[in-house]
Amino acid sequence: MGSPLIVELAEIRLAEVETLALSSSPDPPSSYSHFVDDGCGAFRDKDHAETYLTFLNSLTEDLNFTMEHPSTDGSLPFLDVFIHPDKSTSVYRKPTHTNLYTKHSSCTTNSSKNSVIRSLTRRAYNLCSPQHLDSELQTVRHICLLNGFPPQRITSIMEEVRRRFLNPPRRQTPNRQTPNYSLSVSLPYHPSLSKPLEKILGQHDIKVTHSSSTTLRNLLTKTKTTPPPDLTPHTIYEISCLDCTSTYNGQTYNLSSNA
Repeated sequence: MGSPLIVELAEIRLAEVETLALSSSPDPPSSYSHFVDDGCGAFRDKDHAETYLTFLNSLTEDLNFTMEHPSTDGSLPFLDVFIHPDKSTSVYRKPTHTNLYTKHSSCTTNSSKNSVIRSLTRRAYNLCSPQHLDSELQTVRHICLLNGFPPQRITSIMEEVRRRFLNPPRRQTPNRQTPNYSLSVSLPYHPSLSKPLEKILGQHDIKVTHSSSTTLRNLLTKTKTTPPPDLTPHTIYEISCLDCTSTYNGQTYNLSSNA
């Protein structure tokens, strides 16, 4: 819908309905957790789950909850976690997942490239039960090789993550003092020019951040049609609350339906 508040508003509404259901249901699940619009609950059997779903949908008319039952072997995917029949967990990937990430040959910073290996490895340690960890780490290595990363680089970063996860530092390192720059500029990244340019500008109290350069995809692909400027007035609108006397005023650049 384009509003930066829509995710927060959706989260608030869903949490309101689910909290009401858990507190007022005569037979709630033994445990329940949710993230945005996905929830996972522990029920005695299928009938118990269906009864709770019916009760949940009876509490609201603007939402319609659906349910996904475990497979015949008792496994169930929830977000990027795969819950096995023995309640152990591993990483879940959809069947349509392509294993494509930022390639090593991409024109971007080394920190962005390293974050691919680092984030996939951290996810393996955070989500996988011990019996599934080695298999997932092998999958991570295979994915990184497919995306062109050198084997030595993969091993080095994965080992760094392993050490930090298994032996976390006992003392928190003090936060580094971030220099306060008087000016900040955003420049397209260039593999041979960006680093020396950042050093030179830093000496003149100018902070450099990197942005994506214009690509053919950006130029040729548009997901929305931009209306002419004369048809996009700055519309001021007011929304009244149905439960109190409060109102919300806002401004939009969208086409006004009432000229």
